[in-house]
Amino acid sequence: MAHPRGHGTRAEREGPGAPVACDARRGVEALTVDAFRLSDAASAHLVSRPLTAAERGRGEALRVLRCVRAAEPDALTWAVLYFKRGAFLGEEPQLAGVGAMLSRILSCNAVPACDSMLICDDDWNVREFQVTLPLNTRFFSLRCGAARCSVGWSRRNELLDAHYLEIRHAAADDAYERWLFAGRDEGSGVRRAEGPLMSIVTPAYKTPPAFLREMIDSVRAQRYENWELVLVNASPDDEGMREVLASYDDDRIQVIEHPTNDGIAGNTNVGIAASHGAYVSFLDHDDLLEPDALLQYVEAIERSEEPVDMLYCDEDSLNERGTYGWPLFKPTFNPDLLYSNNYVIHWLTVSRFVLDRTTRSSKDVDGAQDYDLTLKAGEVARKIVRVPRVLYHWRIHQGSINANPDSKPYAQLAGQRALEGHFERRGVSARVNQESVVCTYRSNFLLPDASAPRVTCALMGDVATPALFDALNAYASSTETGSYEVLRYASDTPVERNKALEEASGQVILYVSSPIGSVSEDAIGMLAGCMERAEVAAVSPQVLRADGLIDYAGLCIQPSGKLMYMSRYLPTNDYAYVGRSQRPYDALLVNHALLMLRVDDACRAGGFDASFETSAYASACLCMTMHQAGMLAVYLASVRFSQAATGSLLASTVGVHAVQDRDLLARRFGILYGQGDPSHNPNFDPESAYYRLKW
Repeated sequence: MAHPRGHGTRAEREGPGAPVACDARRGVEALTVDAFRLSDAASAHLVSRPLTAAERGRGEALRVLRCVRAAEPDALTWAVLYFKRGAFLGEEPQLAGVGAMLSRILSCNAVPACDSMLICDDDWNVREFQVTLPLNTRFFSLRCGAARCSVGWSRRNELLDAHYLEIRHAAADDAYERWLFAGRDEGSGVRRAEGPLMSIVTPAYKTPPAFLREMIDSVRAQRYENWELVLVNASPDDEGMREVLASYDDDRIQVIEHPTNDGIAGNTNVGIAASHGAYVSFLDHDDLLEPDALLQYVEAIERSEEPVDMLYCDEDSLNERGTYGWPLFKPTFNPDLLYSNNYVIHWLTVSRFVLDRTTRSSKDVDGAQDYDLTLKAGEVARKIVRVPRVLYHWRIHQGSINANPDSKPYAQLAGQRALEGHFERRGVSARVNQESVVCTYRSNFLLPDASAPRVTCALMGDVATPALFDALNAYASSTETGSYEVLRYASDTPVERNKALEEASGQVILYVSSPIGSVSEDAIGMLAGCMERAEVAAVSPQVLRADGLIDYAGLCIQPSGKLMYMSRYLPTNDYAYVGRSQRPYDALLVNHALLMLRVDDACRAGGFDASFETSAYASACLCMTMHQAGMLAVYLASVRFSQAATGSLLASTVGVHAVQDRDLLARRFGILYGQGDPSHNPNFDPESAYYRLKW
């Protein structure tokens, strides 16, 4: 039934009664599980410890199958399954062996055991318990009914090691250097001289001679030979630099003596003015290139059916010991990620077309001139290409911002100015604030006070909570024209979602299919503000579980069509791979459980396809359809919703209908993601939700 137009009745606006608080010390809190099929990881642990004949005879068993880092500092949460033949009779777990240490136990509702649990009998049921204990706990035991189990130091380390292996992202992988070297053999020895002239601009100032020589040598080692290096020397009196530069006899190297030193932005502009290439790349004076860097770029340009106006690649860092690490694997061009930090960085290359249509960076953006140019290039480029190979090595030393953020304190403010200039040029109303992590920003898109959109909130099932109504009321009172309506539906299906689209009177619609326990300040306004940009058709906030772990921090699609929830079960304060869990980005698809859409765009895209059984996959199909039309779907990390109840750590999200939907999605969009999810990177393991290296 549609809710009456307006802000709703008082009862409707305030929602149901307040939730009951739980004792977080020794109480047993309820989890919510609708169906229980073990995840692959949990199944693997159960395979190694199947139910024994004695346990089957007794009709009860306990298994500790997983541990994760808890939201509390220095604590772990252990996921336990309690199996029982027949009905449960109110058995509750009892914890022993931990003395007076702080602990918390959560308990799931009972559901039938399924074939993924290696139990063929129909009359077995299962409950999940979650036990949170201090990190340094060496032993604990659990009892539930007649079943007992214990975890000693060896089992603790086995499960903890499995968890750390699962969540180890590429930047934390000690084997990265071996991975890098293994990939270098591809295409080795191929050299080429014909093709577009590629200019490389390098502003240099008091460069350590050894670093300068290594940089130049890496350019001269390029397998693509039609290049020019324009080196702007802003410290011509530096004897060490002068000796290095004088030692090269190569007509492709042009050294410009520039004693006035106009700062890095001004010196870069001098190099651009002196360049002649069809494309101009920007190489820092102490960094290194892979030998096939230019060749990879030229081949990417030639493969494209459209004119390429901007390129960038993956990169890593090179420390003072000569070790490669901290790889930065990047998505395809991603405006919202760019609005939080300059993820493009290196190896930025732009066409003459871009340079002819943009102004040069001013001294105001010294230290962020590359960010400024990237933003400007994105405004005019006909096509932007990401080359997903590590072609650039960013040197770490005491004078570089990579190792020492304090070495260039002006760069943080310069980046903010670059962003503000971009939004001003685009006519986008936004407020840019600096974040605590160096050179990262929060861009909040502002609602026009006199024309804030009406929000339709579609409640898919029995999901109304006071926190949600508080957020809606806060939105309605924050602007002159902002208002909302609430539409209620008995279940969450694609058909019901389409009904909501038809019945909505708002310009935007927020689908809610999970009870909300708390909401960040001005959440609805920030979501709606993001959609003030014409190119944004969908947006989803970060979602936390009630226990403080991440439930949703972005979605990727696997090659099979399976939906993969990135960084799920990490603690709230875990930044994951290079901050991806805490930074916004444009995704191929976003979270159906908390999804805001622009009604007109969703209708033009055909709404929710009823060929899908599940709303998750129908929403994915809609997002991907809008993506094909050039629209953006945004994961907005700065907006945070917390669930009212904690879900399972062991249950798989893939049921029978989801498998069918996955196959349907794969058939329908195989061309789109055959090369991988564009918000992801092919150097990541496509099966990993934690940005793990692909071997």
